[in-house]
Amino acid sequence: LSLLEASLVGADLDASRRVAHTLKGMADSVGGSALREVAKRAELAVASEEVIQAVDMLPELDSELKALEEKARQWLKENEVGAGNA
Repeated sequence: LSLLEASLVGADLDASRRVAHTLKGMADSVGGSALREVAKRAELAVASEEVIQAVDMLPELDSELKALEEKARQWLKENEVGAGNA
């Protein structure tokens, strides 16, 4: 998210769109549908040159990313991945 924020603040719309697109794809590949939807909205906002709207989505993106990270941690814990059992 720091890359997205930096590119938005720097008004680098191409980089902002790429980062939002990458985040959207990453979220989709790991089952993060809520994060995917917010990233999709951010990507569309950037594509429409609505930079302020995209900046306003950063807290929501952060929240959804943290929720997905917690979901992944919980899954790893439940499946004991990394505990020498994998």
